[in-house]
Amino acid sequence: MSTNNKTGLQVHFIFRFKPEATIDAIKQATAGIDKLLQKNPGFVGRQLLRPEGDGHWVDMVQWKDAASSEAASAGFMGSKEGQSYLGLIDNETLSNHRVIPLT
Repeated sequence: MSTNNKTGLQVHFIFRFKPEATIDAIKQATAGIDKLLQKNPGFVGRQLLRPEGDGHWVDMVQWKDAASSEAASAGFMGSKEGQSYLGLIDNETLSNHRVIPLT
């Protein structure tokens, strides 16, 4: 995923996984999310970044436009893949930020 793209929308989710979430469980859930997102029109890419020190992960999802992101959100929340992934996340730590490139 290119972060130098001058069009589109990125959504950054910042969170901690629950202590019982193993790396294997995270990888399995992430693979399911990747397949789910790739089916959505307007999906550009996704990158999950591990923490170096503070324990916060960053999940960056890039969309062609805001409408594509919004359309995919409802499907994500209702999917078994989405529920599996969200079940690993400590909801108390979850925040998201919608960002666009500086032009």
